[in-house]
Amino acid sequence: MSQSLEKKKIMIIAGETSGDFLGGNLMHHLYKMNSNIQFIGIGGSLMKAEGLKNLEAIDTLSIMGFTQILRSLPKLIQIRKKLVEILKKEKYAGVITIDAPGFSFWLGKKIKKLNVPHIHYVAPTVWAWKKRRAATIAKFLKAVLCLFPFEPPYFKKEGLDAVFVGHPLVEKYKEPNAKKVELFLKKFNLSSKASILCLLPGSRSSELNNHVPIFVEAARVFCKTSSCEAIFIPTVKGKKTLLKELLNREDLKELPPIYIESDMDSRPVLYQASKLALAASGTVTLELACSLTPMVVAYKVSKINALIARYLLKVPYVSMVNILYKKEIVPELIQENCIPDKLAAALKKIEQNPEKQVGYLKKISIFLSPGKELPSKIAAKIVADILFPRDK
Repeated sequence: MSQSLEKKKIMIIAGETSGDFLGGNLMHHLYKMNSNIQFIGIGGSLMKAEGLKNLEAIDTLSIMGFTQILRSLPKLIQIRKKLVEILKKEKYAGVITIDAPGFSFWLGKKIKKLNVPHIHYVAPTVWAWKKRRAATIAKFLKAVLCLFPFEPPYFKKEGLDAVFVGHPLVEKYKEPNAKKVELFLKKFNLSSKASILCLLPGSRSSELNNHVPIFVEAARVFCKTSSCEAIFIPTVKGKKTLLKELLNREDLKELPPIYIESDMDSRPVLYQASKLALAASGTVTLELACSLTPMVVAYKVSKINALIARYLLKVPYVSMVNILYKKEIVPELIQENCIPDKLAAALKKIEQNPEKQVGYLKKISIFLSPGKELPSKIAAKIVADILFPRDK
């Protein structure tokens, strides 16, 4: 691809840590195609490492639940206004939003009249709820990049260019590496055969407040009859203080040692080292699947959010592993079933026969990649073709 001397500005916005990973990989391949690109927007450490001029902290957009959105609305309005003003004042080749559909599409409607191509990465789950959204976003999006093979038809029938690019997790989570696992555990004076329980209560503050007490109590019940030697709780650096506060309890002395791990680079090895995981529903369930880590999925929200979600949801499962297979491979304990005794019992059942679930997890990559090329490289080529057609 030829290059011009003028910097080509792309506004790129991610709303949470999973989007930061997607954005970082996408930026990396786009920059290799054209080093005259300048990225401005909102992202995390991975996107900043690829040269992002960051305008806001990524967790500003990392909100979930209808009540939390209402509380955050004034700040979100302020951020949207700031982004719109930037796009009005300066020439941009395009806008890329990554996940965070509430904010991304709210912004998209506002900038439609500016005639800046808007590409959205990670298709909204119109197959799960809000099916009319496909027609709505087709009015202002240039294209949508889909992570799963069953998604493009929902958007193509509305006239929106939609492409299955694959899931970048296949780039990050490879076959278990015994040596890396051994070195990782050695830092904690644990052997490579140590029985590790991984608790993943989520990355948002609301998720931590809801899940940590329940997950820790479930771990206590489970560990009474298990050979569990250590518990790991991964988190993002910005939530480490909150997590420590939630774990500041005298009764935790009864549990095996608890380690808080905030190093994002160590995640794949930690998951591979874990014998079992208890995870809040989200992208992390696919990360665990790609790591071949057997798991139980749980989730709990406020009663009002649960009532609204039950009314809107159109799928029988919340875990993407189960959605892809169209049956329950991973146990799901949601809302009233998300209680310590039930979670512990589900973990115990998996512990007794982990290979039953792992057999399915070994085939998950079939659903996550359209070919031999890296998903993020495929995505970058599509973005470049749309935003820089004259450079081809």
